Amino acid sequence: MFRVNRIFTQLSWYSARDKSSGKMSVFQMNLVDLSQWRVFAIPVTISVILRFYQLSTESLWIDEILSYEDGLSITSKVFDNLSVRPLYYLLLRVWMFGGLGDAWLRSFSILLDLGAMTLAYRLCHDVFGRRVAFLTTLMMALSPLLINHAQEIRMYPLINVFTLGGSLALAQALSYPTQKRIGIWAIMRLLGIFTSPLMLLMILPDTLLYGFKYWRRWSQLRLFVYGLLLIAFTWMPLALNSLFQATGRYATEHSDPHSFSIPVSEILALLTNFTVHWPLIGLSRLSTPLPLLYYKFFTLLLVFILMVALFKIRLSPNNNVLWITSWAFLPGIVHFLGSELFLSGSLFTTRYFLYLSPYIIMLLAYGFERILIWQPKIAVLVAIFYFVAVSGGLAQYYTQLYRNDWQGVADTVEAMEQPGDVVVNFTLMGHHSFPRYYEGNSSVTTIHIPRRLAPCSITEPTSEIVSPGDASCLDERADIVQASLSQLPKAERLWIVCFAGCHHGEDYKRITTTVLGATVRETSQQRFDAISQHDFEAVELHLIEAIH
Repeated sequence: MFRVNRIFTQLSWYSARDKSSGKMSVFQMNLVDLSQWRVFAIPVTISVILRFYQLSTESLWIDEILSYEDGLSITSKVFDNLSVRPLYYLLLRVWMFGGLGDAWLRSFSILLDLGAMTLAYRLCHDVFGRRVAFLTTLMMALSPLLINHAQEIRMYPLINVFTLGGSLALAQALSYPTQKRIGIWAIMRLLGIFTSPLMLLMILPDTLLYGFKYWRRWSQLRLFVYGLLLIAFTWMPLALNSLFQATGRYATEHSDPHSFSIPVSEILALLTNFTVHWPLIGLSRLSTPLPLLYYKFFTLLLVFILMVALFKIRLSPNNNVLWITSWAFLPGIVHFLGSELFLSGSLFTTRYFLYLSPYIIMLLAYGFERILIWQPKIAVLVAIFYFVAVSGGLAQYYTQLYRNDWQGVADTVEAMEQPGDVVVNFTLMGHHSFPRYYEGNSSVTTIHIPRRLAPCSITEPTSEIVSPGDASCLDERADIVQASLSQLPKAERLWIVCFAGCHHGEDYKRITTTVLGATVRETSQQRFDAISQHDFEAVELHLIEAIH
């Protein structure tokens, strides 16, 4: 036990204190002093290995396809519907000059994620010390959720870069405000907003923290006001009009005045999602309930560790725990309330709260350090529980399919196809899904369902009453299918690639009748499920033959 405590003690190195006041003196870390960053190499190495491992194993899922299409067309859309968040797609378009393969495009997110880890290490080092910074980045390196988003073509790692960069600049300004630091803070927040308008929420804790400390000092407060004006005058004129229009449409489609609730268990489960296991729905599919019970207990353990960290909060502008806690919780509270009150909970999704995960992990690492100082034996038990939990999460992540398995569909067709076969790909954004992975010899026709028809890309007409919006969407989809029928060749065998349930609809019948004739039989149907069917709808592969 003494040896374990000694190892952690060696990781702490020092905590610089102001000799005159006895208070923690932060932001004394020199970026060019490599000895300060030596320990950071351990989580970075782990992070690189885990994020590049199986990088192209899974196919692109629908959100990645959207990013891919937006990246290709960003130069024509930057002043159109992407005006509220064009930055990631502009950067992705530049990255695309190096190639369009899955691994290459996803590696951009890995680089951004490593950048976010670097900023998290620096911020946490300055606020809590080197030991907590090491634990924070180690936890980030092992997080299946962060690995997942580093292995996809999406903007979430870039959001974390600007979020953490803005917090680091403001933390330095809270220690000693200068025009340069406030300028960097404003630029980071502005770039974050151009990546996702949700990052407006980070200005709330920034304003409260800075105002709390400098509200009586106009010379320092004025610098912050200038920063706010820079953000407002740069972003507002460009984005407000399109943002309000988009928000109005989205709120109309998702509003439900009776849907407000506080799902305590789901909120607490975010702690486990952020750190060791994602998504938890995978546990419910196991034959034994023991793993699910273990992770429920582990979630309560994380709550306890978080409470230990929050115990050190003091209502003081110089309390560093208060800074991290404000960034961790205030934006999330507003985010959650807005989602529940106005959008029927549609924004209460783990990935939309990812920008809070580094701060939550910092508090957990700090709480663990407090436990280590208080009771080293309990800290060792906590570390063992954590190791088992994160090992299980990583095992699930690397052995289960999370996204639409277009590669699996393509491999199946290639293995079973015969000369003269016809393949019809009938999916949302179809040009970038199945054809991207299919290398067989059969003729492939894609009936491309555009992104504006996403609400009914999977919905099928039934005897139940559908909403006017769904009915209109289904009618437009039927028109697209009808217009595409003339392009379909005649054949004896037909493969149809579609989302689950498509064979119950009229569009499916139109396609089969056009290619094969009126009398057909289905000889094979395969379903390619993803682990989370809410985000990754199952893909079906149907083989139909003509009967003469």
